[in-house]
Amino acid sequence: MKPVLTASEMRLCDERTIKEFGITGHALMETAARGAEKILALNAKIKKKHILILCGKGNNGGDGFAMGRILKKDGARVTIGLAGKASDLHGDALANHNRAVENKITIVEDASKDLIDAGEWDIIIDALLGTGSKLPLHKKYTELIEAANNYNCLKFSIDIPTGIDADTGAKPGMAFRADVTATMAAMKRGLLFRDGRKYAGIVSVIDIGTPPELLNSKKYDVRLIEEGDVAARLPKRELDANKYSVGKVFLLCGSRGMTGAAEMSSRAAMRAGAGISILAVPRNLQNVLAAKLTETMTVPVTGTKEWSINDPDLDDLGKYTEWGNAYVVGPGLSKHEATSNTVRNFIQAIKAPCVLDADGIGAYTEHLDEIIKAPHPLILTPHYGELARLVGMDRIEIEKNPIETAKNVARRLKCVLVLKGAPTVIGSPDGVVFVNTTGNPGMATAGSGDVLSGIIGALLAQGCAPLDAAICGVYLHGIAGDLAALAFTQHAMIATDIINFIPDVFKQFDLNTHNIGHER
Repeated sequence: MKPVLTASEMRLCDERTIKEFGITGHALMETAARGAEKILALNAKIKKKHILILCGKGNNGGDGFAMGRILKKDGARVTIGLAGKASDLHGDALANHNRAVENKITIVEDASKDLIDAGEWDIIIDALLGTGSKLPLHKKYTELIEAANNYNCLKFSIDIPTGIDADTGAKPGMAFRADVTATMAAMKRGLLFRDGRKYAGIVSVIDIGTPPELLNSKKYDVRLIEEGDVAARLPKRELDANKYSVGKVFLLCGSRGMTGAAEMSSRAAMRAGAGISILAVPRNLQNVLAAKLTETMTVPVTGTKEWSINDPDLDDLGKYTEWGNAYVVGPGLSKHEATSNTVRNFIQAIKAPCVLDADGIGAYTEHLDEIIKAPHPLILTPHYGELARLVGMDRIEIEKNPIETAKNVARRLKCVLVLKGAPTVIGSPDGVVFVNTTGNPGMATAGSGDVLSGIIGALLAQGCAPLDAAICGVYLHGIAGDLAALAFTQHAMIATDIINFIPDVFKQFDLNTHNIGHER
């Protein structure tokens, strides 16, 4: 996994690179500029294009000066707008300014919106402040950025769009809106969250020569989930596998009007590789779910007058507390008090890890100590609103910093916390947070979370450790959602489309080529 860094963590990496490894700041800047130019070239034709580079007075501006020189060499017509005067520059930024002058690049000092409005630009590059932004921005920057944003051409940012908080993604005022961002050495938190996610466009990470040991993800508590991380964690099937050996999932889901949640979670579990599954539902709804589901068995449980589960003494459920290799509790259960009591008693009695979702999480709103004392690992999968209600936080505070929220809540509750959002983050009990970037806005559709709970439950049942099941589950769920969006568009896709694309996701990982009976 690769680290996701704060501005201060990246700054320390740069300082150590220079002091401990003898790589000069000038060399880092040159490599950064060349890398950024390559990313731009992948997204736009450069030769003969008229490119405006907006440069600040610091290192981000230095990157811009260096990039301008490289772009001119590759055939672009380059103009640099400096937000200040050359006399304000120093160090590597000044050195690259001087090299731009030597290369006869036009540099306009004290650049204003008039420079942007008067030109005919094919590309505008933001090299104003990057991660060094002090927010909100000074008026001279906001006017420049507003004019750039209003100009109809490709926009490109170096490191992070100016005006975006590098640590949270917040935008307290004006910010450059990029189509493409080339960020240096490692992903920054602010590129993944809130307005940063919207304003960065397509993000590419550039290798600028930072020593690998300084970017070892184990040193950092926020990490990016990548395909290789998932491939290494996914369960493999043995040649002598049978339906019991590859995972038994028991699901406690559904109530009147919410049978779809139970169905989708059950179907997702089977599609994600569970060998066998049982769904417990209110007695009055068993026929409905039995008609909906072919592969999943259904068992009846005593219900309330409202047709939700009512078995706090586990008269019906007790026989299944040792049956499952994993449990999924919550989708569509309802908030009825008797149902919530049943959930908490059932969780205390089961003998295997459990995915707790939706109303299953709500059952613990005033019983957090029971989550901490659960006899087996729990994976909680709340969205922001559900987590806010569970722990008594303001939803807005969660939205401001989902990384720190997931980290703190997972530690406090001693559980794996899957905080569903854009992006989804996973908090582990030891304080490490994992960020997933698969998925798309089309997954903001009813039932998507139910599908996720089934996928994670299936991975748990197949032997994945709770944290690994969560990491793999959110990644696979997101890829399936991306495939569904390609097939049906983000506007038209529905949650069952995600289930239907789970097999295509597993094809990508090609799990079983080693044991399909061919000669070896």
